[in-house]
Formats: sequence, C-alpha cells, structure tokens
Amino acid sequence: MAGTTPTLPPLSFAPFVNQADILTAPALNFLQQLWAAAFAGGGITPGLFLFGFLDGINFNVAGDKTIALTLPAGAIGWRSALGLVFGTSGSFSTAQAGIYSLPFQQGTMLLGQTALSGIGATGFNAPGAVTALTPGTTAIWNYKTVYLNVGTAQGAASQGNFYLYGYPVY
Repeated sequence: MAGTTPTLPPLSFAPFVNQADILTAPALNFLQQLWAAAFAGGGITPGLFLFGFLDGINFNVAGDKTIALTLPAGAIGWRSALGLVFGTSGSFSTAQAGIYSLPFQQGTMLLGQTALSGIGATGFNAPGAVTALTPGTTAIWNYKTVYLNVGTAQGAASQGNFYLYGYPVY
C-alpha cells in the first residue's frame, strides 16, 4: 500500500556462533551479503564463500559426515574452489575420504576416496597440517548437503576439520 513503511522479515537461521565462539557458515554468508549490499551498489558481489564445514571429525571411524551447505540468497548453484581437511590431532597416514551427494558413497561422486596422508602435522602454525579435498571444479553443483565419507579409517586416533569454499552461481 502507498504510504506504509516496509518491514523486514525476522532473521532466523542457525546460531551466529558455534560452541568455540567462531562465526557459523550462515552467519558468514549473512555478513558477506550485508557488506556487499552496503558497499557494492546494493547487490551481492560474487566472491569466495565458505559454503559448509564440520569440526571435530573422527577420521578413525569409517562412515558419513553430513555437511550442510549455505548458499547466498539468489544463488542457483555453486562451483567449488577449495575443500580442505585441517588436521587437529593424531595421524593421517592411512585415512581416506571422499565427497558424495548421498550417504554410503552413493549418488554423484563429487570427489572419490582420496588419501589424507598429505597431512604430516597437526594444529595451528604447523606447515603440513592441511590437505586439499576439493570436489571437481569443472561442474556447477546445486546440492544443499554433501557427505564427507571416511572410506578408510586411520586405525588410530585422528581428528580434523573439513571446510568447503566456492563461488556462488547466480
């Protein structure tokens, strides 16, 4: 109606910070969109986004880990740029993992089982604590959830985090 003040919908999504007081993926996307709207002429500026992550993965247990993805408003899909495993403790000499569209290594294989043996150190400020686990960069995906499948367990204590970055497609 003419003369009425527009109202914004209420903000409701996952918590803004996780248990470690780190911004969540939805919070980061919200802040990126807000920044772009304020400083980029009112639109979303395409760029590198954190689409999803999972901390505290036990790579000594075979099976699926669900990674919920959050895309910016208006995005119809995404192209991967970087998937990485950050070793936080233990060894990664045997562990293998892949990324799939469905649990149990079913659906579309975004990245087949890949050795994590590139992780030769763990923790912050330690060269060799990260290895790439990046889905194919030649496809546009529209999955809202992917599954990190540990196909080969380490056989000893092994903890890490997974982060998936990419470019939204509008």
